[in-house]
Amino acid sequence: GPRSDGEGAATPRSRRGSQPELTAGQLHAILDVRAAVKGVLGRVGALSWAFAGGVPGGAGAGPAASSEAYEDGRALSELLAKIIASPGGFFGDDAYAAARVRALSAQRELIVLAKKWHVAICLTPYQARPANPEARRRFTSFVNSLWMRFPAAPSIPAMQSWSIVTPVYKEAILYSARELEAPQSDGRTLLDVLRGLFPAEWAHFLERIGAGGREDPLRYHVHWSDDQLALQVRLWASMRGQTLARTVVGMMQYERALALISRVEYDPVETSPAEAAATIGAKFSFVVAAQLYAEFRAAGDPRARDFEYLLQRFPSLRIAYVSPWPPPPLREGAAGRADAPGAPLRVHSLPSVAPQLY
Repeated sequence: GPRSDGEGAATPRSRRGSQPELTAGQLHAILDVRAAVKGVLGRVGALSWAFAGGVPGGAGAGPAASSEAYEDGRALSELLAKIIASPGGFFGDDAYAAARVRALSAQRELIVLAKKWHVAICLTPYQARPANPEARRRFTSFVNSLWMRFPAAPSIPAMQSWSIVTPVYKEAILYSARELEAPQSDGRTLLDVLRGLFPAEWAHFLERIGAGGREDPLRYHVHWSDDQLALQVRLWASMRGQTLARTVVGMMQYERALALISRVEYDPVETSPAEAAATIGAKFSFVVAAQLYAEFRAAGDPRARDFEYLLQRFPSLRIAYVSPWPPPPLREGAAGRADAPGAPLRVHSLPSVAPQLY
């Protein structure tokens, strides 16, 4: 809207004179940003009016629900229209708009959110419909849950703590490249089966990693020699099978939800991120009871490296395992490190943290 500098009624022309001249490219960029912001604000005004029961621009439009909602929608719509039509400020002063665009362009997170908001609010209902049926099911369940009457939730410090324990013996942790490429009874590989069951999700995965072209060989063959690419493919397949990684990722969403709530409840000035993380850690914990983890590490089994990957991805994750006594010596090149003498039950975390003995 109009800007106040505290120096009297300065005109846009006087402010523009104190700023450096804009190039043609910068001016076009500012005009594009202005047009996008105008479109978003106009859309918000129309939606607020429509939700209040009015008809934008129509004479004699009346409320469909309460008069209070109607007045709020009309007031918001008129305010946004006034901001857009203002001769000064962002929409009327080129130099001021250029300075604000430069300042905002340095905030990457804000730019990402603004782009997502602009895309979401300008989509038609058909365009906004997710192509994936599972995504539609989850969105539908979430929206329906918003109409339920929930009791008032306590704050994070007042809520009860809970822990999750998942036992694991020899189940798959992450699908290995050998498991994904081994031919089955019908001649197809497990990766071929998963790509056939989830064709849209495979196409989206290729797009995310920049390999979605029609002629890209990755559409038909995976280069397992690329360790980073192989890990991404293994994760994609593991998230669609009965693996421990899928369970861990799902359970750790509780911690992610608590972190999101803490950002709303805690003042960043009064509470440091370390204090908020400590509070979350005291309220939620997840332990994987892997009975054979010590044997995997001693034998250099690739499954031990899969456990280490999960520990690196989720620092608060803990692995409880039975340590044989006396501990077997580590084979040369085996994953992990030698265990110190202690009781047979151990809880393992990140490699930089000493094991907790019980």
